[in-house]
Amino acid sequence: MVMGSAWRKNNLRELRRSLGRWLAILAIIALGIGFFAGLKASKPAMLLTAEDYLGETGFYDFRLISTLGLTQEDVTAAAQTRGGGLRHRGRRGHHRRG
Repeated sequence: MVMGSAWRKNNLRELRRSLGRWLAILAIIALGIGFFAGLKASKPAMLLTAEDYLGETGFYDFRLISTLGLTQEDVTAAAQTRGGGLRHRGRRGHHRRG
């Protein structure tokens, strides 16, 4: 099906009449693309920063709590997990080993 020049003229006329609307839509699309690209580019940097911060502050990977106390076997098993450092809370506050 061949479109005539009247169809093209009509489309161009409509585009010129609502040029502001088209430019606003294009600006919103460009803003969205830029925001998405920024998030994709910043992900590796955010992950490295979080890993460095958590490593420097000694943040733990898991928390082992026992209301009845821990046996020596429990402490040994916990020390052999990935990370290996133990941080436990005694009656006088925080103590760190490892």
